[in-house]
Amino acid sequence: MKALVMIMTFNSALSFPLSVFSSMINAHEKFVFKRCIDLISTVAAPAANLVALSLGYASVGMALAATIIQFMMLPINIVYCYRKLKIKPRFARMPKPLIKEMVGFSFFVFMGSIVDMLFWTTDKVILGMLAGVVLTAVIQSSSASVGILQALCATGAVGYGAAIPIIMGQNIGTCVTAMLSGVGASKNAKRAAL
Repeated sequence: MKALVMIMTFNSALSFPLSVFSSMINAHEKFVFKRCIDLISTVAAPAANLVALSLGYASVGMALAATIIQFMMLPINIVYCYRKLKIKPRFARMPKPLIKEMVGFSFFVFMGSIVDMLFWTTDKVILGMLAGVVLTAVIQSSSASVGILQALCATGAVGYGAAIPIIMGQNIGTCVTAMLSGVGASKNAKRAAL
């Protein structure tokens, strides 16, 4: 996991200079060159991912493949800007208020994306737990519902990330059987059920 985070951090750091040169190419309306580069990287990314996966590198290999492709595109854009467009960008002496605005805006964009990710995953957790509760309550056996979930995970129908909230819901759903047994019983039976 640490290697994956390091690769993705390097990839993100590499994307800033790439976006600067890519924006310069777009600003000078060199769309054919830009589209050719995008086409090459679009075709190369799945091919590199397939190679990484076939070699058994999983997600680290895919992240490394994306980083290598992006690293290969950077010099192409830089050479095109310097030689063909005759542009030499300067990053020195940037005004401090501009840097402050950029950092502030970037922070709010980053926080918005974090909140968005939490928003979209929270409802999936709640729905997964609810599905686990309902399934276990209907068949009244958490062992059977866990077995069903294991079979679905083994076939790939349910991902591991989705299985965790469902298992949590199945554990909660186990209590439904005890609650049903306390319906219409004495006070002591209801206390024992809860």
